[in-house]
Amino acid sequence: FDGFVPAAIFSAHIVPIDQMDITLMARVSDGIDAGATLNLTTGTYGTGEVGSLRPLRTELPGTRLQTGLPMQFGLGVRYADRTERRYRDPEEAGRVTGRIEDQMQNEVWDIELDLVYTYNGAVKDFVVTPPDGAAANLCEADGTDDPDGCISRFDAPLPGQLPLPHGWRDQFSARLGADWNVIPGTLALRAGSHFETSGLNSRFQIQDVLPGMRLGLHLGATFRFDMVDFSIAYAHIFQWSETVSAADANYRHVAATGDVGQCEAVPGDDGTAYDPGRPVTDRGCYPQGFGNPVNAGTYAAEFNVVSASVRLHFR
Repeated sequence: FDGFVPAAIFSAHIVPIDQMDITLMARVSDGIDAGATLNLTTGTYGTGEVGSLRPLRTELPGTRLQTGLPMQFGLGVRYADRTERRYRDPEEAGRVTGRIEDQMQNEVWDIELDLVYTYNGAVKDFVVTPPDGAAANLCEADGTDDPDGCISRFDAPLPGQLPLPHGWRDQFSARLGADWNVIPGTLALRAGSHFETSGLNSRFQIQDVLPGMRLGLHLGATFRFDMVDFSIAYAHIFQWSETVSAADANYRHVAATGDVGQCEAVPGDDGTAYDPGRPVTDRGCYPQGFGNPVNAGTYAAEFNVVSASVRLHFR
């Protein structure tokens, strides 16, 4: 848990003509340095036969997670076919005339284009730092059905830092949408689409929080009854499948005693320790503590999203 991540958001709103709005946005953020409890399971694929490892869990409070966060820059342009001119100070106009600046009431239709560029260059490795002297518990199975049956238990010391490489790529997204007030102040229909490029690095791609390349189609409507707006929306999102070959795969599973893919030793660096100034995503090799690649395969997804909302207006 990181209770304070400083961030700054800058924006500008420009109205060159009464029918048009232009917005600019930028968001920058500090990275995450969070405290957590790490749960390790060793022997996950053990058979339970004599001499094989049996799954055993180790809990390590006091672990830390560190990573950078993306920056975002956006441009939005909106054009509306207005039935009434817009006041420079809608609140003052409302106090004098009782008029409310309401897009469903004061516009026939509008169309909006939003462009967003996400700089993901700060997101390289998610670095997990176990507490000093941490070790993973292992259980050598005794061949019985007893889940706790061990011939012996022993510890495998963990490396001081475990980098989980991500190496996210920069992303670009475009969103286009329009509203049509079929019955002004009562019924509005809307439609739109969006496209975003993939932010995933194929060498280190896993089932991540970041999406692949996507195209979305959206429909919606709002019905107003007196002081209440009822809105519904539907979206179908297509995501391009991405295949990571065995030759390109380089996201390796944590193995406390492993040295597969370890960086070569050079004078002054034996390759076993992690260097934060040279992340795995840049070097392509790992410190001591990792095994074989586990991310080869095809990644695919598709989504249907339905939403509904109720909004209450106060006079």
